[in-house]
Amino acid sequence: MAILFAPQSGKETRAYLSKQARRGREALGEARHEVFETGRELFEKGRALADEAAGMMERGIRSFES
Repeated sequence: MAILFAPQSGKETRAYLSKQARRGREALGEARHEVFETGRELFEKGRALADEAAGMMERGIRSFES
């Protein structure tokens, strides 16, 4: 709100607000990308753990049957 009552001209204020909005959009885009990549990494780690657990169970079943 203080920006709207600042002693700058309307044109300068609009330019400032536009610049800040653009910075905000860029920051959100970067954060979205980082969150997506972290999610992908966690998914792959979870998949690897599930595959490893399935292999361990399979080996355990085979050893129990023998």
